[in-house]
Formats: sequence, C-alpha cells, structure tokens
Amino acid sequence: MEEFFDKIEKERKEILEKVEKWFDDFSKTSYFKALNDEEKDSSYFIITNFTQFMYNYHYLAPEQWEPESVEDCCLYTMPDKIIAEDSLFEAISPVLSAFFSFLDEKKLLKNASGLSMVVKKIDKQIVERAKNPDEWDTTKLMLMTAKEMGYDITNQVELQKFIILYNLFQANKLVSSKKVKLKKRKLKKEKRTKKKVEPLDLL
Repeated sequence: MEEFFDKIEKERKEILEKVEKWFDDFSKTSYFKALNDEEKDSSYFIITNFTQFMYNYHYLAPEQWEPESVEDCCLYTMPDKIIAEDSLFEAISPVLSAFFSFLDEKKLLKNASGLSMVVKKIDKQIVERAKNPDEWDTTKLMLMTAKEMGYDITNQVELQKFIILYNLFQANKLVSSKKVKLKKRKLKKEKRTKKKVEPLDLL
C-alpha cells in the first residue's frame, strides 16, 4: 500500500514539474502578455491548482485532459474548493484559455485548442457557481463563514477559536432539530389517539 501511494506522489510531482515548465515558457509569450495585470498575478495559482485538481479529483494527467473533464473541474471542483475573491474566479477562463492556446501552438498537448474553447464558453458560469454557497464543500463553507464573521482564516489561533464555536453551533442545531422531531412525533401520536372511535355500549 505504501508503495502505491509513493508511486502516486511521484507521478503527481512529475506532472506538476512538467506544467510548471510549461508555465515558465507560457509567461514569456504574447498569450501571457495579453492578460490583464490581475490575470497575470493569478495565472500561476490558477494553472497549478487546476493541474492538481485534475489529478487529485479527476485522476487525469495532462495527456488525458478532455473538454468534458476540464469543464467539470472548472465549473464544479475549483469553485467548490478554492477560497478566494471573485476576481480570481473571473480570471480562470481567460488564463486557462490563453494557456491552452499556447500549448496548442507549441504542440505540447493534443486537443488543447478544444480545451481553450470550452473554458471560454463557461467564463460567466464559473463566477456564478463560485458565488453560490450551495456549490461549496463543507470546508469552504465553514472557512467562508469564518471570514464573513471577521475571523482571520490565515491565523491558526483565530481559526481554532472559530472551529470550536462552529462545532458548538452545529451541535446545538442538531439537538434543536431532534427536539422538533420529537415534538412533531408526539403531536402526531396525540392526533391519532383522538381520532380513535370509542366502542358503543349497547347494553
């Protein structure tokens, strides 16, 4: 089992090293220069995180990337897990589209032009889903709640305080929910008892 995980980790590192080399070359091209300053600043984070999500959650190396899996990662996995400002999600489509166009021009990845087209089409959807708490996983929901309440989520001590409060809140919610269910069950039982017809005494 340990050998299996070592192999996975080795493969993950090799993939990331390859994509980082691609990024270095990409950052010197007209594709990169055409991005605005915010997109340029976010580009390394977006490309490397996209690569890791594709491998960790979709089990795909770059050579296996297809339009459908790329769309799933951009529309579901990244908005579901990444904690960032709206501006980062707005940058995902232009950054990845430019990166895939570069890969296509250099013949580094098959079907890269198709991948570029896919991310262009879903630019607004990415941002919409990232803004919707219903699309977030539990960890992101908890951390975004902490952030909105004024906690510094980069500070371990503050985060620990919030987690304790959050767990207490969830426990209270669970207890309240159980009490409501018990009360409803009791009321139903009482209604059933009232509806019972008493037998007639014919004597």
